[in-house]
Amino acid sequence: MEFTSLGEALLLALIAALTFLSVLAASVLNDLSIGADSSMLERIAENSNTGAGTLAQLSYQAVAEIRIATASNPATPLASIMMLVTDDNADVRFSIAENPKVPDEALQALTKDDNPYVKMRAATLARMEVERNIFRQPSVPE
Repeated sequence: MEFTSLGEALLLALIAALTFLSVLAASVLNDLSIGADSSMLERIAENSNTGAGTLAQLSYQAVAEIRIATASNPATPLASIMMLVTDDNADVRFSIAENPKVPDEALQALTKDDNPYVKMRAATLARMEVERNIFRQPSVPE
């Protein structure tokens, strides 16, 4: 591989190192989650470097705070989010509606929630997403 500059070579090396550290962090967080107490599991569920597999496991925890942290993590897999949409705890469902990466199908399901706070938050985010998409559309010539 030939580089046009030393800066380009350093940038590629930095990207490779960050990728390695991200993978390492996910592995370390997974290892820490084994046998951890609920407070540690909550911190792991909140961490953006936690791997999808670990987050999927944490979404089944009995402690609501861990499920809340998992629901609000943008890296939580879609299948786990969709499972948590039907969680008995309204705070878990509200956390999904607060997640900046929540998929449209989860938001749509939450707009039908029995809890008025969850329903309102999901409807607000769904409406904001529609408005964002409208403004992203190229203007139509008249």
